Amino acid sequence: MKKNILPLVLALAVFSSSVPVFASDITVNVNSQKVVFEDQQPVIKDNRTLIPLRGVMEKMGATVYYIDSIQTVNIQKGTTNVTLKIGDPVISINNDKKELDVAPVIINDRTMVPIRAIAEAFGADVNWDDATKTVDISIPEEKTTLFKSDIAYEAQEDNYSSKATENWMLKTENGTEILKVTLVYPFLNDKSSESAGINSYISSYVHAMATKYIEENTETMLQSLAELGSDYRTNEIYISYEDLYHNDTKGILSYLTTFMVFNGGAHPVTYGYGMTLDLKTGSEITLSKLAGCEGENNISDTQRAVNYLSQEISDHPDEYFENAGELIKENQTGNYGCYLGENKVIIFASAGTISAYSNGMLKFEVPLS
Repeated sequence: MKKNILPLVLALAVFSSSVPVFASDITVNVNSQKVVFEDQQPVIKDNRTLIPLRGVMEKMGATVYYIDSIQTVNIQKGTTNVTLKIGDPVISINNDKKELDVAPVIINDRTMVPIRAIAEAFGADVNWDDATKTVDISIPEEKTTLFKSDIAYEAQEDNYSSKATENWMLKTENGTEILKVTLVYPFLNDKSSESAGINSYISSYVHAMATKYIEENTETMLQSLAELGSDYRTNEIYISYEDLYHNDTKGILSYLTTFMVFNGGAHPVTYGYGMTLDLKTGSEITLSKLAGCEGENNISDTQRAVNYLSQEISDHPDEYFENAGELIKENQTGNYGCYLGENKVIIFASAGTISAYSNGMLKFEVPLS
């Protein structure tokens, strides 16, 4: 009997110290979201939890590269670069080497890595709950910084105005780009004080649109980045203008501002805003006020457009969505409006509002009476 005990004890000692213990009951959460391991579960080796590399890393927003010829793993997120080699208990973090308690291994053709060391390399907190066999990885809330380029000016053919362009970039603290912003707006070349006031108003209006979008959507973009990881696509907004019309005799400047949002869908979401400015005061003016309308005829430009489009839908129902008449009553701002052209009012409906997106921005020219 005694002859059998020693080999058994030695075998158990060897097994517990170096052989991975498969643990299908281990749960791994990233920011409280459970990670699903489809074909290879986490294991415990030398009292350290090893997990399949890609699932968790990509959940954390990192990009994983495996170089098979030298059995080396490279993980990148923002400005952090982590390198490991199969069988080597060393982790390189931006070329700073540190010893690991356990080396990466390959099990069932899956690269298994010590999760704590790698997650902490990317600034995450890692906690182990022995009672529930749960690894909780908490990625700290990302801080963002908005970078802005200088303004570039491109003179237009009539030399009345220039096209001003700005490029902004919203980045996380580790350098990940989450939003690109392009701003294009008219800039009057006249050096008068009135023009300076109008230029200030136009640029402030465009800046306010972009700033509001950033304030309202940064948290959503960061959440999407955390969920999608390396599959996250940098969002974009593009604010521009078209159909610039000016009449110095009447003292007006009018055009269409377009706002496009690209967030990974089949096509961008498009909005439109009619702009008509009084060249003397530098302030916005409605077409009703410009025409001297009073009483029930003194309506907003949006309502003027909705009234026209409602009649258009009624007259040509086959050209629009089946429920376009109802749709036009909702979400009006940014979807419908009007602005001025030479002896005409241009009524618009943003792409995808009352007809297929492929039809683009709908425009209807109405002669000035």
